[in-house]
Formats: sequence, structure tokens, C-alpha cells
Amino acid sequence: MIKKRPPQSFSLIVPFIAILCIASLSSCKTVTQEQVETKADSNSKGNELLGEWIQYRNGQFQIKTISAGKEVNEFYSEFGDLRGRRTMDIAIESSKDTGSDNKRVLIGPKASWDYLAGGKKPEGLKWTSLSFDPKKNNWKTGKAGFGYADDDDETVLDDMINKYTSVYIRKEFEITKSTDLSRLALAINYDDGFVLYLNGRYVFSINVANEEGKLAVGNHEANGIEYFILAPFADALIEGTNVIAIEGHNAKLDSSDFTLDPQLIVGGGYTNFVKSNINTKNYDLAGNLTEENKIDGKQEGGYMITDGILRQSQAPKDGTVSAPSGAFHKADEPGQQLLIAARNGNTSKITSLLKSGVSVDFTTPGSYTALAYAAARGHLKAASLLLKNGADINKQARWDKSPLLLVAGTKNLKSAQFLLDKGADLNAVQFWKATCLHEAVFWNQPETLKYFISKGLSPNTVADNGSSPLHWAIWRTNKEKEESIKQATVLINILLKSGVDKSLKTKDGKTAADLAKDKGLEKIATLIKP
Repeated sequence: MIKKRPPQSFSLIVPFIAILCIASLSSCKTVTQEQVETKADSNSKGNELLGEWIQYRNGQFQIKTISAGKEVNEFYSEFGDLRGRRTMDIAIESSKDTGSDNKRVLIGPKASWDYLAGGKKPEGLKWTSLSFDPKKNNWKTGKAGFGYADDDDETVLDDMINKYTSVYIRKEFEITKSTDLSRLALAINYDDGFVLYLNGRYVFSINVANEEGKLAVGNHEANGIEYFILAPFADALIEGTNVIAIEGHNAKLDSSDFTLDPQLIVGGGYTNFVKSNINTKNYDLAGNLTEENKIDGKQEGGYMITDGILRQSQAPKDGTVSAPSGAFHKADEPGQQLLIAARNGNTSKITSLLKSGVSVDFTTPGSYTALAYAAARGHLKAASLLLKNGADINKQARWDKSPLLLVAGTKNLKSAQFLLDKGADLNAVQFWKATCLHEAVFWNQPETLKYFISKGLSPNTVADNGSSPLHWAIWRTNKEKEESIKQATVLINILLKSGVDKSLKTKDGKTAADLAKDKGLEKIATLIKP
């Protein structure tokens, strides 16, 4: 699992933004066992695309169901609550070799690339063309992927953090007369953005924009290989020797990691699609339908299936492409079924899966453990069953959260007590060294906050950027929404009564009152002034 640490400034704890931005879709509805255990359409034999797929991203998960002419996407919180539903018509155009085994690799994994790092920048764009000689220009040679702090890098750039944000790589490759360029694709794992060139020609940029002569790089977590169609740019290639060049960019100097790991392939189960008649539904916290929209127009792109994993890509139109979806796995895979059964409290299914040999502590990139899901949903019988079968009560998964840390973001006090009684570590911290108190504040759980304080957790424990739960209460507050201010005030008063130190400062020297002033929360700033 690849994770991103926020910069050492409380105001920039960016990984959580993706969670908050769809909080309005949160719902009390849960995914049912029937929804995810349905087998692929009986008429889809031989078609790898049809069926149910699941992916985890930023702790949340999505279930995609593709059938003849229809696609349904359901979006769930990390606790298993339905946040939104999107339905659409889909027209699929399969090529003659849609099977995932029909893939030709032009540039494979761990291939040798020429690269320039260390804060140096090549002059102009000659480095992207065949006329450039990397050896004469003192470029180094290294294997893909390039990066640091992910424990999976082949060429480790351990001098990059706090020193430079860009890396330049290039590699020559061969195109033969028989190469089917209509099925050419870039397969790449990246963090945070990149710019692509073919034979000196700018192709497109991903998560990188040129604003007034300066690069603006957005945050994007490496989440496994993603695919980008290169067929529209086939005219940039020639029979014989070609060169691909990539600028890799990190969003910030102090980003905790960086990844640039490209491959170039032809084929591999790519299927074109056209989506239309797209309808979305959003739900509030009570599970009520709050918004229903229809999206005009059509969406063109394709699905790539490689090694049993489904990924979506869109053909670039204007030179800048939004990041495509992450990796989807078949929802009927045994490990996925265990996580689903745990979220639903299905003890008979859990028993069956464990007897079949599924690991009780199974996780997939982006997910938590079955025990964490069962406890977060309040399914204590399922949680007890998992523990009896050897589940690790303190096993860390997504964001390094243990089951107790996940439960801290819910109202399930019985689950918290259950885990503590079974030996859960009260002082567990997640990736950013935040405690159960930070989690309770972040997820606006005042009763859970009081509970963990009563168990002895100090409100003055700080995360690795120096932020206390009081800082987090300010950070999550939206000054434009009265309800958000009311929620923050409740949390703040609980912390004040528990003896929180108002003078605590983040590593960039900010007290919680300073943050409140910065956000225009004058009344709250006065309340918590040291």
C-alpha cells in the first residue's frame, strides 16, 4: 500500500480532503450481501468485463456493476455507508483480442531508463527527441520506478524530499510494421503528476497545469497502475526507433513520497465504451435522497483488463486528462467477499470463507481488515468470530489505522469497548501519528470523543505535525456553514473541559486560535485564545 504523508503544516493535511469533499453523500444505507455476491450475467461467459467489481480508494470503496447495456456505480464511505449512486447506459465496442492475455509489452516493468534528477532541469525540449544524447549530457541510468519512501522503488531518489520536485526520464523503444498502434496505451503508477512526450511532441499532462509560466501540480496518490490511451497520438510515432519522455512532478517539496513508474503496452484486454444517460443520486446522513441529477452528453473511453484487474481510461481530447479510476478487483474474489461479509455482519459467510482458507487478516490496497469493518459497523458477533479465528486486533491497514482507530470515527461505543476489552491498544496512532481523539474530532463524534477521554487518552497528544485534537476541530470547520460551526463548538467545549492546552502549536508555529483567525472564525478564536 502506498501512502502519502501530509506536509508539516496542519493547514495542509490534504489526504483527508478527498474524504470530506463527498461527505454530503454520506448515508446510513449499507451494501447488502446480495448486491455483491451476484454472479456475472449468465450470457457473459467469456466476456471479462461484465460482472461486479470493487475498488478501494482513500479509505472509501466503490462497487461497479457492468451488464449488457448498463453500468451502475455505488459509492460507500469507509464505514460502509452508501454515499451516492450513478447509473448510465453503456455501449461497448470490443476489439478482436479483448482477452487480457493478448498484450504486447514495448517497455516493461523495471526497464532501464535515462533520467535527470537532483534538482537539475534540461534546457528546452530537445531532451524529449531522438536527437538528444543522454550520455553526453551526463544523465544517469536507472530502472523504473523512480521515487522514494514507498518501499517499492527500483531507483530510489532519497535526496528528493525538501530539495526538488521534478524528475525527467526518457527511453527509446522500437515500433515494428505489425504493431497495432490503435491499441497503444501508457500504463503508469504515479504520484503526483506527469507530462508525456513522444518523439519530441507534447502529448498530454496529468495533474499538471502551466499557470502563468509556473507549474501547478495537484495531489494524486499512487494507487497502482493506471492506463492512458495513446492511439490518438499514433501519428507521432514511426516504424523503427522512437523515444518516450516523461516529466514527473511532486506536488510539494516536503511531500512524503514520490512515484514515477511507466510501462508502454499494446493490447491487454482494452475495450472501448461510450457512456450516456448518466444519472446521479446523493444521500444525506439520514439516508434520504437529497439530490438527483442527469449529466448531459456522452463519455468516451475504455476499460483495460490486465491480470484480472479492471481499470478505466479516457481518451485525451484537449491535452489535459483527469486522472482515471483506480484498480477494480472482481467482487467475488474470496478475500473481497470476506471484507464484504464482515461489513454486513454475515457470520455464516465469514465462517465459510475462513474454512476455505481465506486469511482472517486479508486486506487489499485501500481497505481495512475484516475485523475493523465488522467493529465499525457494530457487528460484534462477526467481530468476535473473526477474533476467535485469529484476527489481529491491532493490525494496521489503510492509513495505518487499527480497528480501534477506525471505530473512533463512528458512534459505536460498544464496539470501542469490545475492542478494548479484547486487548486493543488504546494509544494506537495512525500514519500521521494521530490518536483516537483526533479521529473522533475529524469525524464529528462528540460522544466518542468523550468516551476516549474518559478512558485516559490525553487531549494534548499531538500528531506528527504538532496538531492537537483542538487544531483538528478548527481545521474541519466551515465558516460558511452554521451547522459546521455548531458542531465544532461542541467538540471544542468537550476538549476545553478535558484540559486541552490551548497554547499548543503546530510545527509551523500555529495555535488552534491562530488557525481559527486564519479561517475567519473570530468567535471561536476568542473562545480558545491561550
